[in-house]
Amino acid sequence: MKTFLSDIFIIFLSSIIVIGQINNEVKNYSPLQVGNEWQYYSKSMGADYVGTFGVITKKIVVDSLINGVKYFRFKDDSYRWIRYSSEDNKMYVRWQETDKIIMDFNLFDKDTFNVFQYGSGDVTALFQVDTLNLFGSDVELKGPLIKWLYGYSKYLYANNIGEAYIEWYSSDGPWDNYSERKLIQAKIFQGDSVYYYKENYKPEISLIPVKTISDAIFKLNFKVDHYFTSFVYRYGEILDGVNFIDTVYLINYYAKNDSTILCANIPAIRTPATIDYTVEKKLNLELLKQGYKFYYRIVARDEGLSPNISNNPEDGYYCVEYDSAFTLIESNKGQYPERLQISCYPNPFNSQTKICFSLHNREFVSLKVFDVLGNEIIELVNEEKMPGFYEIVLDATDLASGIYFSILCAGTKLFSQKILLIK
Repeated sequence: MKTFLSDIFIIFLSSIIVIGQINNEVKNYSPLQVGNEWQYYSKSMGADYVGTFGVITKKIVVDSLINGVKYFRFKDDSYRWIRYSSEDNKMYVRWQETDKIIMDFNLFDKDTFNVFQYGSGDVTALFQVDTLNLFGSDVELKGPLIKWLYGYSKYLYANNIGEAYIEWYSSDGPWDNYSERKLIQAKIFQGDSVYYYKENYKPEISLIPVKTISDAIFKLNFKVDHYFTSFVYRYGEILDGVNFIDTVYLINYYAKNDSTILCANIPAIRTPATIDYTVEKKLNLELLKQGYKFYYRIVARDEGLSPNISNNPEDGYYCVEYDSAFTLIESNKGQYPERLQISCYPNPFNSQTKICFSLHNREFVSLKVFDVLGNEIIELVNEEKMPGFYEIVLDATDLASGIYFSILCAGTKLFSQKILLIK
């Protein structure tokens, strides 16, 4: 659901940053000042009718006085100087030492007028008044519709914001081509104030929190989506379109009673052409064994001119506790076993035994216990493990005396160990 922030004022030094609704008391459909920026979400349908998406930013970077009149120029546009005249409510572009009209805001809906177009000179345009949902409310837009031999171009402006919607269509050739750009954020300077206009869509973080840890590797898989994140589907393949997420990272620390140990933030890794992210950290097992707990949260920031930031959880942190029943035994020499091994001790046992195994490579591990009839009794491990020596406690308090088998599956290898429970 679209929402819009209004009446929020952030005072910083002598400047005022305002995130607010459009002020319609002042009539200026093309606010021009160095530093003004506009961010558009674009989509196109091309020759094979496959959509492509993008985010385009326009920024005014320089101004200049020409014959005593101030003109402005956009970034990456080295030859066009434009200006807006509040006296006659028109926009002009400087072309061959002459001002050419590119927009007249005094007209009425369906009026015709001449506008200047590069490569075509003066062309006839139809003045249009339209309505577009912009920043959570319906906004009146004005601008020219220019018809060509094989298509049209449409440019619509919003009061005090500027160019808000652009649309092109062409049927020249065997395929139709359609493109549009819609304004999603704007940063407008007016005197000492900066006005941010924005759609208040935040990154959406979806995860299942890890709450216990049994070895040194903390790994979290999760998703970060956004309203403006889009993908391209071409011939059965999913390609990156727009990933409107700028950064995703893990904030983390250890804490015990009044003692806190802060840790560096860890950037998350995104799988290309997906909304899937992974963050991984090697934990300090000694701290966890001493009673410290590991706390973390995921933060995601989007690419807006005024970025939206989301946290999961929204307040506080998730807490990870150490599962002492399952231990990674660190090697003093940092050496890993040359082959996969499994053993149990004590064996025979009365109520508890330790099932020990070792890994030479990083593997997905499954460890289960079965009875002599092949019935699965309990699943002890079902996750990816790093190389090392492991031991896990099997509590057989509720099991009957008899023979059992611990079955270890690591990658494509399968091992078993017979264990005898005597009560």
